[in-house]
Amino acid sequence: MRFLYGDSTPFSLGYNFLSTLEAFMTASTRIVQLDHESRMLTRQTEEIAQTRMKGLEALDQFHTVVMRAVRDTAQKVQHAHALEYAQQVAGFASRHVEEHKRNAVASNEREAAHARTESERSLTEQRALLEGFLKVARLPVLRTRVSGRLLVEGKDARYQVSAVYENPDAIETAFTLTTHKAPSWSAPRKVSEFFQGLDLMVGVDKSWLRGTVTPKQINVDEWIITQFDLSEDAFELTLRRKLTEKDALSFRLRRSEGGLSGVVENGGRRRPTPSTARSPRKTSRRWSASGRPSRSLRARSPSTKSNSSPSASTERPCSKTGSS
Repeated sequence: MRFLYGDSTPFSLGYNFLSTLEAFMTASTRIVQLDHESRMLTRQTEEIAQTRMKGLEALDQFHTVVMRAVRDTAQKVQHAHALEYAQQVAGFASRHVEEHKRNAVASNEREAAHARTESERSLTEQRALLEGFLKVARLPVLRTRVSGRLLVEGKDARYQVSAVYENPDAIETAFTLTTHKAPSWSAPRKVSEFFQGLDLMVGVDKSWLRGTVTPKQINVDEWIITQFDLSEDAFELTLRRKLTEKDALSFRLRRSEGGLSGVVENGGRRRPTPSTARSPRKTSRRWSASGRPSRSLRARSPSTKSNSSPSASTERPCSKTGSS
């Protein structure tokens, strides 16, 4: 469907912007109102508390002056009745001042707690309105990132996946996805479910007699995907032969103006492990294929970012190390 301006000029964004504008106005006007009411309540509470404290200071000063005058007068009279009267007045006045202080402090604390409660309620409603707007609004997306990590809890293993959208004006929206509608992501997935016959020069052979280390080609079809991070210009993937093993293979691809470059990290080795040579065109195809399952999860699945710390890595242009 095409969307046009009033003069039949095509609308550049290609979607019904008026519905987004309507959702924005509905949410924003209520958010502004809630924010104004919350600020006004906080300001009024602070002003009333300050007025009470000033009143307490004035009462305390007045009490001090009166008590001094009563004591001085009682000492001049030098009579038991006068001294008793002065003591009774001083006791009553002191109790009155202390009670007034307690009431003022209690009122300030009670009203401050009420203001905090109302502020939290207002923030909760504002957050709900903003989330509701972001769910229905169509905002231009500048950059997308989908991340996932395999969580292992005892005998259970499941993927946690999330998607992050970067929008104009420094707006970033993040979504935690579920696997209810994508049961294949509710259990560990192997490389063979996406690629078959994938042999990579990422292993090493050690010669104990000659003391040399040579590259070794291994097949990763049965390796398990434990982590991925996919965006328009970067792709990271971590594989493990078994979930119980610590050794892992990590692949990182970067797309820049100079082309594609990649890094292969072998966490169980001390030396860099070169990858199999492959053309950038094949690398791009594998990158695109890797993105398809991740994109299918955006409306359904989970995510968490995980940083590995391998002990060996190698980095080369993809024209030489396309598999990395």
